[in-house]
Amino acid sequence: MSASDTESERKGRAEVRDRLLRAARARFARQGFEATTMQQIVQDAGTSIGNCYFYFHDKEDLMVAVIRAVSEEIERAIDAQMARAPSGPGRMAAALYFGVEAALARADIVRQVLVGASYPALRHIIHEIYAGRVRRFFEANPALLGDHDLDLAVCLERRELQRP
Repeated sequence: MSASDTESERKGRAEVRDRLLRAARARFARQGFEATTMQQIVQDAGTSIGNCYFYFHDKEDLMVAVIRAVSEEIERAIDAQMARAPSGPGRMAAALYFGVEAALARADIVRQVLVGASYPALRHIIHEIYAGRVRRFFEANPALLGDHDLDLAVCLERRELQRP
């Protein structure tokens, strides 16, 4: 974006990108990553294939954006509930419970995200998001980590997720 872009141009681009994300999310949830084509997504979004490639390099890039958006939604849902949870070990159980609850509320797309984890590039993104969440959780609740090393805990969690 150049400095001369108007506010309405920026809003227009953001709206087109959002339509593409919503269309991709719906198609991926209904048909899965493999069965969904870019042409279907742009048709559902009411835009052109060239416009789509302005925002996303390929279908995998679009799926990564969907994964990030869904992960952010789940994180916000967890954080909203965690703000009310008391400190201590029960907080970890609450985080797990609310995370599962938030994921189940989005089961159609979460199922596809987890299936997408079989693709190496998507698996990497999912691991980065999860490891980041584990790190932020323990940074906010250091007593739950005890004497354990945070970097090692995050590394071990990532390692577990990377097993086939």
